[in-house]
Amino acid sequence: MPTQNKIAALSYTALNTFVKCPLQFKLKFLDKALPFESSPALEYGNRVHRELELFFKQGRKLGDDLSTMHALCAALKAAGEAPGAKLLVEKAMAVDEAGNKCSYWSDDVWIRAKVDLCIMNEGGAHASVFDWKTGKRWVENEQLDLYAALMFAHFPKLKSVSTAFVWTKTGKMDSVRHVRSDKDRLLSWAMELTEEARIAQRDDAWEANPGFACKFCTASTDQCEEKVE
Repeated sequence: MPTQNKIAALSYTALNTFVKCPLQFKLKFLDKALPFESSPALEYGNRVHRELELFFKQGRKLGDDLSTMHALCAALKAAGEAPGAKLLVEKAMAVDEAGNKCSYWSDDVWIRAKVDLCIMNEGGAHASVFDWKTGKRWVENEQLDLYAALMFAHFPKLKSVSTAFVWTKTGKMDSVRHVRSDKDRLLSWAMELTEEARIAQRDDAWEANPGFACKFCTASTDQCEEKVE
């Protein structure tokens, strides 16, 4: 039997891919067998994320195409630079399967993520996490839950955390507040999916889910016979 790739070092994107199409998860995240294809939407998203990163790290002026974000970003930067506060940009975090903090590149890493922006305040007792979203509004609270769980693991003094999606085309937000006692619940979704993926791997039973989303998948019909062209 060929060696199987370990189901670990998972991101929200990987877990969500498993939910939508287990076969695509296998091909993309385990076999590394899907070619990368860029798109105008992806290139736009990368450019916006880089522009926002440089604004918060270096104070570089935002372009006119992000006019909806100017006032919000100025307010967030001021809040993060206020006395007693701390501004974290592109913060990388990871946990092992016990939910404990570990290195992003650790052999024991289970879940990992990078948060676009984090503001720590109240002596580290509260944090606000912001994730830039450049597409249409589509709220997936499980991603916000994972951010919160990682924050609690990495910052032991943290009592509460607010996690938010920021829709860069409008400057509006969707946010959720969590307290430390939520941590185990926040990770339960990820653990359930991890176990389902391991069962699929054990049984070599990777279900395809053909449909509209096939147009965004780079798998060939040789890799997925059920793919909708």
